[in-house]
Amino acid sequence: MPVTGKNVEVHPARLLPSDEIHAGFVDELNMALRRPRMYGSEIGLRMLIGHLLFIEGEP
Repeated sequence: MPVTGKNVEVHPARLLPSDEIHAGFVDELNMALRRPRMYGSEIGLRMLIGHLLFIEGEP
């Protein structure tokens, strides 16, 4: 059974390309910056930034 997102239908056996993963994290970070309390305030923002840096290959 596929899982649907905003604009992408994801099948469990299909991996997303790295540019789509990066775009998804950027979108999530933008939403979290607009509504930080919905994402756990500082802790949620720090986690999203950490994951985004990992995807971008930064230490």
